[in-house]
Amino acid sequence: MSAGPNTAARAIELANDSTYGLSGGVWTTDKAKGMSLARQLNSGSVNVNNVVMNVLQFPVPMSGWSESGVGARSGGASGIRNCCKTKSVVADRLAPKKELFWYP
Repeated sequence: MSAGPNTAARAIELANDSTYGLSGGVWTTDKAKGMSLARQLNSGSVNVNNVVMNVLQFPVPMSGWSESGVGARSGGASGIRNCCKTKSVVADRLAPKKELFWYP
């Protein structure tokens, strides 16, 4: 926020009043306060006192919210799942003598 809002609550309100939400940043001398503010931002990722740390964290999911991006997630387990097809294969381990759902 280059306009420098008067309060942190106003800064969050202004930041969240966007149709986009790819990435955000919080700069502060109080790291705990920065983490609290970061959790309130409607953004796919938020850096606290850094501009690119989220890009370097490969295990962490990365995706935009709202109208940012195309809905795909990269990084982390959810990023790997985007490259997979889901399939269930089941077999009896303890088969009953008679199938429970068959007609007599």
